[in-house]
Amino acid sequence: MKTNSCASNGRSWWPLLVSALVVAALMAVASPASAQLTDEEKEYLKEKTDGPSSIYLIAPRIRAVTVPSFILDAFLDRHGSNWEDGANLGYGMEFVLRKPTYDLVFGFEWADISMSDDWWLESGDPARKADFTTFPLQIVSLTVGINWFFDISEVFGLYLGGGLGVGLVLGDVEKTDPSIDCINALETSGDPKDSSRLDQEPCTINGQPQTQPGTTEIEEDIPPALPIINLAFGTQFTIAEHIAWRIEAGANLPYFYAGTSIGYMWW
Repeated sequence: MKTNSCASNGRSWWPLLVSALVVAALMAVASPASAQLTDEEKEYLKEKTDGPSSIYLIAPRIRAVTVPSFILDAFLDRHGSNWEDGANLGYGMEFVLRKPTYDLVFGFEWADISMSDDWWLESGDPARKADFTTFPLQIVSLTVGINWFFDISEVFGLYLGGGLGVGLVLGDVEKTDPSIDCINALETSGDPKDSSRLDQEPCTINGQPQTQPGTTEIEEDIPPALPIINLAFGTQFTIAEHIAWRIEAGANLPYFYAGTSIGYMWW
């Protein structure tokens, strides 16, 4: 009876031993197979876990632009301003290369910074030195910048950053001297620095500035190209799998902007 019990116990270990050998064989086969993953397979598995390593976005954009009066007030007692004769808008295109923690942004933009026709007078000058000035300028710019992007949710994020670029100035600023009657009146009566008198007769009659013929000249102090300093803060909404809507405010100094863009993104 004792011998039969031992034989029975010995046979009961065989299934366990065979199972262990099978598991060991499978692990030995699986280990080299996993080590043979291609780079594409590894990238696919990584993107499934962490998301794509690069996202691309191309978007047309429209912006409201302005050169704030407080900047001009630092240098001028009188000047024209944006938005008096119509909307000042900018139109452009941007290309964004997104990495996990930042965006590399390339921008192109045409911006209308023209101002209303008005008397312009440098700070501290007597009113007789004012010029009636037309300011029909536009700036075409190319910029490169870096934005830091913060995911708030799967469909919403915030970004901020800045960059540098160059702007080509289009158009000529023309200035014309006041009429002789206007200059004489400003010199002989009242406060010589009271620029509000330029809106009165004989400097302005029936809303029309009185200027001296033959004195119109182009302002030479405006360079044909300007350095651009970009500052940006914005939000991005993913409104479909490949569609992004961005709202942004900031500056392409020397002007400020607020605008929006809708673009296509892929990875």
